[in-house]
Amino acid sequence: MIDGIIKLLSIKTKKPLLYLYENIVWPLYKMSKNPYILFELILTESKKLKKINLDYDIYEELIKIINFRMAQKSLKIKSYFKLTCFNFYGIDAIKESLLNGEKKGTQNIPIKFKIVASPIYECCINTTIDNQLEAIGIMDEALLEVKNTITMKGGDYSFESKFIGKKEIKIYE
Repeated sequence: MIDGIIKLLSIKTKKPLLYLYENIVWPLYKMSKNPYILFELILTESKKLKKINLDYDIYEELIKIINFRMAQKSLKIKSYFKLTCFNFYGIDAIKESLLNGEKKGTQNIPIKFKIVASPIYECCINTTIDNQLEAIGIMDEALLEVKNTITMKGGDYSFESKFIGKKEIKIYE
């Protein structure tokens, strides 16, 4: 990863590779035995690179490349389920249960419900790989809230499947 970043920096700034290694990578090796970790820290705070003497244009280009190449990967988590309510409350009970489920989402991990084809609904969360376990927990809470709300109103809930990325996860309720 480091070699790829330095090579791309060399192409964009038209500086020789040896110059960039001598001025960026080797001083980072002196600070830490693993410059990859320091490059990850640069994503959050760029103070580590301030200790290295770099031209402003090289510094700015390096920050852009690191942000592009080492950005966190996104992940989509989906669940499919069936909701029905054939009594007096009907569609209002379904709507209320989905809204109660959306309230379980947080600002960092929002939950979206949408209809696929009646009576099949989809619960979807877009998150990063780092927040995967937290997002799965929030989705499970939201689906439990949907189930509790719809059964309290006299409707039916049945879980279909859950996908993490493009991989289906087998869950038995």
